[in-house]
Amino acid sequence: MAIIVSARTIKGKESWESRFFVSSHPVRAKFLTNAIRRHWSIENSQHYVLDVTFGDDHRHQQDCSGASNLAAVRRVCCVRKQLSSEEQSVSE
Repeated sequence: MAIIVSARTIKGKESWESRFFVSSHPVRAKFLTNAIRRHWSIENSQHYVLDVTFGDDHRHQQDCSGASNLAAVRRVCCVRKQLSSEEQSVSE
C-alpha cells in the first residue's frame, strides 16, 4: 500500500490531495511515482484521443451497456489506428 500526497496552487488557492495505491511491487518511492505517472500519462493521452476523435465528452448514451459497448468499440478503433500508423512508419 502506498499513499501519495500532492499539493498544488491554482490562482493563489492551495489544495492537497491524498491518493492511495495498492501494488504488488515493494514500496520504493521513486519506482512507484514513476509507475503512477506513466499510468496517468497513458490514461490522459487515451482520453484526449477518444474525446477529440469521437467527441466522448459530449456523448450521452442512455443505457449502461450501450455506453460500455460504444466505449469498447472506440478503444478498438484507436488501437487499430495506432497499429496502422506504426506499420506504415516501419515500412517507409
